[in-house]
Amino acid sequence: MIASYDPDHLQTALRRFRAFFDELCETFVERENLLIQFALALLSRQHVLMTGPPGTAKSAMASMVLGRIIDESTGSPSLFARQFTENTVQTDLVGPINFKTLMESGRTEHFTDEGMLGSVHAFLDEVFDGRDMLLRSTLNLLHEREVKQGGVIAKGRIECAFMTSNRYIAEVLDTARETLLAFIDRISFISFVPRGFANPKNLSTVVRRHGGGFGQHTPTAYLSVQDLDVLQAAADLTYVPEPICDAVAQLVQLLDTELAEAQRYDPKFQPTRYLSTRTAVQATHVLRAVVVYDKIFGRTDRELQVEHADIEWLRFFLLLNGVERGSITARIERETDPRERRQLDIMATEAEIFDRCFSKLPRAKTPIAPRRLELNQLETVARQARRSGNPDALEQAVRTLLDATESGATDANDAANLLVDTVGTLSRQALQGGLSPALGGDDALSQLSTQLTEVANTLERSVGQGRLLAQWLRGRLLHLVDQALRLSVSPTSATVAALTSTPTADSLSTQIDGRFAELEAIFGLRRQLRSGRTATVDTPESDEAWALALAKLEDELVLLWDAKFRLSATGLLGRAGRAPLDEVLRSLGPVLTQLRADAERFTRLDHRSELLRRVTGPRIEPLVARAFEGLDGRDRVAAVTQVEAVVNELRGAGLGEVISPERFVSWTVRALVRDELAPELTTIVDRQAYDSARSEEPTMSIADTLVRIAIAALPPEQHSPDDPNQAAKTVWQTLRQLDDDRRARVIERDLARMSRGVTRLESWWQALTQSTPEASEDLPRSVTVLEAVVQSGYLRAVRGDGEPLRLATELDHLVEIFPSSRERASALRQRLVQLDADSTQRLVELLQSQSDQAWSDALAPSDP
Repeated sequence: MIASYDPDHLQTALRRFRAFFDELCETFVERENLLIQFALALLSRQHVLMTGPPGTAKSAMASMVLGRIIDESTGSPSLFARQFTENTVQTDLVGPINFKTLMESGRTEHFTDEGMLGSVHAFLDEVFDGRDMLLRSTLNLLHEREVKQGGVIAKGRIECAFMTSNRYIAEVLDTARETLLAFIDRISFISFVPRGFANPKNLSTVVRRHGGGFGQHTPTAYLSVQDLDVLQAAADLTYVPEPICDAVAQLVQLLDTELAEAQRYDPKFQPTRYLSTRTAVQATHVLRAVVVYDKIFGRTDRELQVEHADIEWLRFFLLLNGVERGSITARIERETDPRERRQLDIMATEAEIFDRCFSKLPRAKTPIAPRRLELNQLETVARQARRSGNPDALEQAVRTLLDATESGATDANDAANLLVDTVGTLSRQALQGGLSPALGGDDALSQLSTQLTEVANTLERSVGQGRLLAQWLRGRLLHLVDQALRLSVSPTSATVAALTSTPTADSLSTQIDGRFAELEAIFGLRRQLRSGRTATVDTPESDEAWALALAKLEDELVLLWDAKFRLSATGLLGRAGRAPLDEVLRSLGPVLTQLRADAERFTRLDHRSELLRRVTGPRIEPLVARAFEGLDGRDRVAAVTQVEAVVNELRGAGLGEVISPERFVSWTVRALVRDELAPELTTIVDRQAYDSARSEEPTMSIADTLVRIAIAALPPEQHSPDDPNQAAKTVWQTLRQLDDDRRARVIERDLARMSRGVTRLESWWQALTQSTPEASEDLPRSVTVLEAVVQSGYLRAVRGDGEPLRLATELDHLVEIFPSSRERASALRQRLVQLDADSTQRLVELLQSQSDQAWSDALAPSDP
């Protein structure tokens, strides 16, 4: 950016600006006043509002001007465009929300580069069609040129916005004057574009040019953002003498008084501007732009100093403009539209009042003496600071020279050259001396960078050449930081020492926090450098350097956290086997919470970290596997409950996917098979014996237990009840991942358990039917057998408790899960079917025999 101070660059910018607007004046007929407002707005970094009926080329002019101001760094216009409607919201202006940041940290952050703040210029069409809240948001963005996002302020590049509305400004203020006063107060240039022409012949000229293509109708000249930077710097350096400031204040006061008086005299008169203290101050900035404008289009040899005659140009700022003063009366005489006539009448009244107020201003009797600097003293300050190399002395010299540069003195350019040299020395010191110490773990880079950032902030808050110098300095600093990030050594010597000694959890925590603090400081520095209003746009190389530094830090923290995690797990390993699974794992809760917090610190550094997974992934699984060694496989209901609790603990710690469902199933199988004891078969003669034998069996089969384990371990979305078939397939596929040996053991144990259940029912039935007491004279055999069956509780077991159905269901589940068990399971199922058929047939026969006997007794002849 040093080249921007070259006088040749200034002359080039002056020529380009004149050619650019000369061509626009040739293109657009009777729009000279509006184009003057455009030019002054661009030179003073202010905004323009164009009002008037549709079809008057307002949007075309805005697009033609802003669309041909090119950013030399990209080769394209730096332009944000948006048409306002009732549905337009703040996000449309600020930029889309960063949902990654919102979901991970709950903090609302916008991609401001994609909004209005990310561009130098903006075109806002039909601005009054937006809602009141949107207008307030627009007002803040245009005036503050920044957006507050929590504790962070994102500064924008926006300098100048052109706005349009098809409404008459007088009618807008009639309906919502109080609401829009603040908005109008912050718009420096407001124009009215009438529907007709002062000279009726000009309509034919427009039709020929833009309809028939004759004459100048398509401008070809371009301007650059960098040209405007140089011209704006010249405007900022323009000297406004004290008598001129006094005259401006008096003019604003006179105008305010007479406009209010005119409104009292004529209720239909509606002043189109709101004159505030801000207006008076802003008028001096407009005057600086007027001087540069006159140097471009009028007196090319004039000094950059405001004169009394320049004050008359404030009519473009203090009044509704856009129409030549001398043509207003002729337009009113021909106009038939009452709304148009009223707006023209207001313009005529305001112009008359301005002329009267301006004529009352006293003129300076003698030329105002320009301000001069003590250059010898400034040269001494700059030379001593550069020779010393002391950052504090250099910084103080920069501030002194900056004040001199912005003093408005006629020799301020000489001070600007000294300022460039001094800032250059300061940045070279950072580049040469700040980088190497940072690689050794010293904080010299951070200190120098912070100091230089403060200098850049000071320059940026200034005017004139300070803004351009701030942009250059920020770019140099960002390059310095990126080089340090690329070349930084990781792991650091402190980390190596910590890991090779006998570390404690506290010492490791200290080292982790220290490494985070270093990167967080650089992150804050980079954010400061990038958020400045004149900051250079980030490059892909800069983003790559930051991503590389964060990747290095994550690798280093994985090593530190692995050691810290091991220390915390030592106690867990000692407890494994003596406490419930979830209780053992819960002991890791505090350290997992700390680990998750560190992973979230990466999120705040704009990095999607894998720290949690990388640290716990290789370690948590063997820890949980070790804890599973204490799982009691005899109580399968309790085992399922414990596994569910473990899964919930892991998910609560953000580790829900660290251990696969297949691993949980495999560990559970090992415990169930290990602890299962096959009870001996005993003779079943009654319900008491049956219940006793049944109580020795687990309440669930191994297969059904594994189904519950799989459901608990699988992510909920993989076994949604909305699709039962798919959910079942997911569970079966998980269980079928068991190795052949474990699968065979599950099948063997479950089939043996079910076989014992079938055998118990068979033996009980045989005992009932074969050992029933003989019939007597009073009770036939059928009755005694039925009574024995009922009294034994057999029917309650097979019919009421549904034992055969339960066994059949478990067999079906086993086959579904492990199809290789089908043949043996089918044989057991056939035994259940046969038992049911035999018992049913036998009971029917007994009941039929009893019924026949009852009929016989009923039909027997009575005794005489």
